[in-house]
Amino acid sequence: MANGQQLGKIFRPNVLGTGKDIFKNEAIIAVLASSLLSPFLVPKITELVSNLPPMISGHASIAAAIPAIILFRIAAGIESPILRAAIIGVSGSFVLTAIMPIVSPLITKVRS
Repeated sequence: MANGQQLGKIFRPNVLGTGKDIFKNEAIIAVLASSLLSPFLVPKITELVSNLPPMISGHASIAAAIPAIILFRIAAGIESPILRAAIIGVSGSFVLTAIMPIVSPLITKVRS
């Protein structure tokens, strides 16, 4: 098979169809939720987590990982693909928050 034919199978131009179909895609909904809903929901949930015992709330990674795990578990039980994707997007924001204290020193070492 020629190289152009292989690329044609990988990069199909109209995978999603119309513009309306784009917003039915779960991955796109998750990314939109992460960027649009997280700025409102993450501070509220973080405020609730700060009420946990100091051993948990004092550690940034653990404090962010707990809501992520809970939200992923809630999303697993939801039938509606759009709502499930939105919850996964918000929980993904908590995952990023949880790994930042671990990744930041590594990025600093790489840059220097």
